[in-house]
Amino acid sequence: MATEPGEELTERELEITALVTEGLTNREIAARLFLSHNTIKVHLRNIFTKTGVASRTELSMLAVQEGWVAIPGLAEPAAIPPMDSSALASTLDD
Repeated sequence: MATEPGEELTERELEITALVTEGLTNREIAARLFLSHNTIKVHLRNIFTKTGVASRTELSMLAVQEGWVAIPGLAEPAAIPPMDSSALASTLDD
């Protein structure tokens, strides 16, 4: 079955994407997942086709943007409740 652009990534492809985002090489990913480095190359080729990216860097950026991976220490911005006008006025008077 041929891989098509726009297809969803499989669970394994998401796992490999996360490891790419961590900066691991194909050989390091292969060792971690007990696969051959050639298998990782095939998975990456399929991931690149499905996502339309051309590099590991683009894949990493896309993975973060889409929420497929989280970057430690990078939290979502906290929601700041809007100030009412009286609180704003007292802040400006200080």
